[in-house]
Amino acid sequence: FLKVSKDKLIQLLPKSVTILTPTPMLRAAHTVLRDNNTSCHVFRHAVHRVGRTLITKALGVAMGISSTRKARSPRKALFFQDDDGESSSSFHLDKDLASADAVTPPLVFGVSIVRGGQAIEHSLREIVPEVKIGKMIIAQSIDKSHGPRLYYCRFPRNLDTAPVLLMDPVISTSNTCEMALRILLDHGVEESQIILCCIIAAPQGLLSISRNFPKVRIVCSWVDQGLNEKFFVIPGLGYFGARYFNCSEVGLITAGMQ
Repeated sequence: FLKVSKDKLIQLLPKSVTILTPTPMLRAAHTVLRDNNTSCHVFRHAVHRVGRTLITKALGVAMGISSTRKARSPRKALFFQDDDGESSSSFHLDKDLASADAVTPPLVFGVSIVRGGQAIEHSLREIVPEVKIGKMIIAQSIDKSHGPRLYYCRFPRNLDTAPVLLMDPVISTSNTCEMALRILLDHGVEESQIILCCIIAAPQGLLSISRNFPKVRIVCSWVDQGLNEKFFVIPGLGYFGARYFNCSEVGLITAGMQ
């Protein structure tokens, strides 16, 4: 995979992988994220802008999953504008209710891979304030010489009754995400119920996940060039968790989340 070009790898991705349209807003936000001189406050603001667009798209996918799982009463779509100007129908209005109070978010659960996933969790709570969110701590060595290990997981009750948004901002080799997916499957969540949300990803990681978990939907904001010899995403965003939470990179040696 390391010697294959990004364009060829993207062509191999199945329809289950959705890559956001590179609108001017999205390009501007990613430019800010990649700048080493960006302050923590500005970095967070850019992450949240991308996160809102990412979650809006993922919720649209979740509505499609929900409609195939069980019959629902007829609903009328209520469209609104994303940050990038695109329309979305993630929220619906019951025909028999005329007031604005009838607007309800889709029933979903969230699961964030600590700590970077908590950044996307912020955007999910903005759109669906009452969403129930689970946590997973999966760590591997910073040089990726050892595989990922699960240290903690806690999920809401009845996790298998609705689509699950799995949140991890950066996908490189996909080892961490694939372990998280297996844990969700072990807890009774159907593979077709899972929507993986990420801000950037290496095409090698996306291809690996789509091959090993073909029914999992993936919503990605941006696909980078690939992986370097140390299996880090290039050009990447640096140490995402350290930049978002404004903490030292030393902790990543023992809690390497990227």
